Parts: sequence; C-alpha cells; structure tokens
Amino acid sequence: MPPVGAKTGKAYLLIKEAGENGGKEKIAEIQFQYNPKEFSIDKSSSWKPQKSKKPKKAPPSEFTGADPRSLSVEVFLDYTDHEKPDDIMKDIQALFAACGPTPKSIQQNHPTPPYVTFGWGKNVEFEAFLNSVNVKFTLFSPEGQPLRASASLKMTEVMKEAAGQNPTSGALAAMRTHTVVEGDSLASIAYGEYGDAALWRAVAEANGIDDPMRLRAGASLLLPDIEEASAYR
Repeated sequence: MPPVGAKTGKAYLLIKEAGENGGKEKIAEIQFQYNPKEFSIDKSSSWKPQKSKKPKKAPPSEFTGADPRSLSVEVFLDYTDHEKPDDIMKDIQALFAACGPTPKSIQQNHPTPPYVTFGWGKNVEFEAFLNSVNVKFTLFSPEGQPLRASASLKMTEVMKEAAGQNPTSGALAAMRTHTVVEGDSLASIAYGEYGDAALWRAVAEANGIDDPMRLRAGASLLLPDIEEASAYR
C-alpha cells in the first residue's frame, strides 16, 4: 500500500527495515501536516590529481568514486487539533530511533539502521538512511504536553546496484550499511562484516575513502557484498 502522503500531496517519512528485500517491511510512517518550505540535496565526487613530469602540462585527474547524495530538510509536526496530542512524541521517538540500528537487526547480530523514504506527493521520493535529527519544541499545553515541533533531518541516499549489472561488474550494491563508532577502523569493520580484516580495501573503495585512518564517528558506510569484496583480497 502506498504512503498516504503519495496521494494527498503532503510530505511524509516512511521508515522501513533494511535488508535484501530492499526495505519492504514498514516500521513506521510519519505524516507531516505542513509541507516543508524547502529542502536541499548535495552531491559530490572524488578526483585524484595525477603527477606530471612536464611543469606546464598536467594530466587529467583520475575519477576515484562518487559519494551518495545527501538531503537536508526541516519538517513540522503540529498536533494542536489532533485527537491524540501525545502522538507527537511517538513520531519524534520514531525519528530518533531511525538514527540507530533496528531491534530486528540487533537480534540478528548485524546492527543495521533502517531505510527511510522522504516523500512529497508523486514527484519526490528519496530513499536513504537517517544521519541526524534535531527537534525543537515550539508549543505546549498548559500541562506541559508538547503540541508543536520542528525537526531538522539529514539523510544519505541508499545507493543501489544499476539495472543489468551483477555484483562483480563494478556497480555499488548497498544492501548493508555500517554506522561508524569511536574505535572503529576499516579493518575491524571488514572483519565484523566478512570475517576477514584484509577486505578493508573493498569498504574503502565503496565509500571513496582515500585515508583509511580518518573515519568520522557517526558516518554511515556502504558495505559491498562478500563476492564483490573478495575481489580486493
């Protein structure tokens, strides 16, 4: 069943269990009463300059990889006329929970954040994982019950394998992700995912990482499947 917002023209956020089924199992769906005023999408690529023995002529830079797109948006939650005003906290808790691994993935000993889809009407559908949520409460009942809030969301696109390509053809199939925590290294991440620390190069290549010693806590890394990663052994 399509999200309600796809029919009404209202913005929404669909939170789904990540996995090989492409995130089909719905965890939560948040409908925003007001559409955002704006949202922004960023895209960047990595290029490696080539050295030249000729001082007046430099060879073209080498393309080393494209980063996934990122989307930033501020959304609004207004429950002043809602029959259950305390539902605003359920939606906010769902947003915060989407920044961490799902309970199901933890039970499977492979902590993975959920997929989220930011949608708006029939023309905007951005599948991603949520990097950060910042909530500001702006209206309360006399008893202190939050009634209205704004939430700033930042998310990174889930990059999928291009149609007609297989995992060994160079396409990036991001069926799994890993959120970096303090103390992580590419080698430890590769060992946890594949049981082989030597496959850290596959993770570096998939994410366009030039310096394996500089990992930012909170960053989400895309993990190739074992067949593609084994090519870097």
